[in-house]
Amino acid sequence: MPLITERVRENADKCKMYVDRILMGINKSNVLDSTNVLSSETEGALKGLLQALAKAAPYTADFKKVYGKNPYDYFLDKFKPNNKW
Repeated sequence: MPLITERVRENADKCKMYVDRILMGINKSNVLDSTNVLSSETEGALKGLLQALAKAAPYTADFKKVYGKNPYDYFLDKFKPNNKW
């Protein structure tokens, strides 16, 4: 288990805010919502864009220490479709 200091937690929060702002900017019209119908090309392009921006996020190493996942995986978990049946 990695050592999590106050500075590491602050850096992880900065990374979380960065990626969250990106997602909210892209998702203004609920494009990532599981009920929205997107073509597979558009969905792939959006996920690729999100992945590239999440990899460029500052302090990703500290984010992974605190939350146990990469920022991309952490944030896209809430946009995965739920089994409604």
